[in-house]
Amino acid sequence: MKCIVISFLFVATLLSANAQSITDPVKYNDYIVEQQSLIGEKMLAFTGKFSEENMTLAVITPILEDLLSTAKKGVSAVKQLTPFEGDTQLKQSAIDLFQFYVAIIDREYREMVNLVFGDNLNDVAIEQIQELVQKITADEAVYDGNFSAAQAAYAAKYGFILDKNKLQDEIDKN
Repeated sequence: MKCIVISFLFVATLLSANAQSITDPVKYNDYIVEQQSLIGEKMLAFTGKFSEENMTLAVITPILEDLLSTAKKGVSAVKQLTPFEGDTQLKQSAIDLFQFYVAIIDREYREMVNLVFGDNLNDVAIEQIQELVQKITADEAVYDGNFSAAQAAYAAKYGFILDKNKLQDEIDKN
């Protein structure tokens, strides 16, 4: 019985050690934005490489997998955050956004890669890619809007001004 109690305490200690507790509202926001920026930078790298003229499936696949891994790590990192003063709205909207990224990278991005590097890159495939991009853009607007609203409410509640996302201009260009 003593072994079980010690094991339980050890596991509980490990779990609490993995939880990220940030005690400053600005640093809490910045941590979440940092996770978003890591994903955004990888997305920009992927789309940049994806559109290169001599790109191959062998080269783009590891970049896609790295992007997917980064998005999954972002979800995990934010899930481990202790909600700041019990305020879960910002944390949950970030998790929802990052999980959306994981889903589209694993499905729609992968499908686009297969269409581009498949045997039949024709007008039908190009139309399918355009439809995927439109769907992603429309769906992302909802998640991004929810995150932006939660972030603005959080900043107002804790009395700080949000900086402009440095990656946004680059993202808007693509």
